[in-house]
Amino acid sequence: MTFESLNGGRVFKQKGYALLARFENLKGLQDGDDILMAGVRIGSVRQTRLAERKAEAVLSIQPGINIPNDAVAMVATSSLLGSNHLEITVGSTGLPFLQPGAEIKTRNTVDMNEVIAKLGSLGDRLEQVVATSARISEAMTAATSSRRSTSWSLTMDRNSPRPSQICRTSPPRSAAARGPSANW
Repeated sequence: MTFESLNGGRVFKQKGYALLARFENLKGLQDGDDILMAGVRIGSVRQTRLAERKAEAVLSIQPGINIPNDAVAMVATSSLLGSNHLEITVGSTGLPFLQPGAEIKTRNTVDMNEVIAKLGSLGDRLEQVVATSARISEAMTAATSSRRSTSWSLTMDRNSPRPSQICRTSPPRSAAARGPSANW
């Protein structure tokens, strides 16, 4: 019964054997998409479906391909145009192989659309940081240049060893810098 279900309801066996892979999201994986191991095509996705609040892919693996039981399947992007394939890790040597109808371990991968969206928001934040640092730099430059142009004057009284008056003075500003109301 299980094999018949994994075999798409067919009683007659197709070439190869079926495995089941469950994911949170198939990210556009479709019937007929390739299954690759170490970059070599070893089968195709026979069917995709929703079962028990999970996305399932029924995999058709070519005859003679043995997949260790610690191998992991993940949805991968085949091209920038958005086509996908299922990538299966090679797994360890010396372990038992997955049997027909078995469930392969899976790992969720990041969707390229999610990455692009995050990069876009990171770029916006970076622009804000650059603008803020430019404003801070301008403020610091203005503060240090006004400190350099400020001078102090002392008025001494002949009868006292202490200064009678200490004044901070700045260089005279032009009329344009003082503004229109500063013209006397």
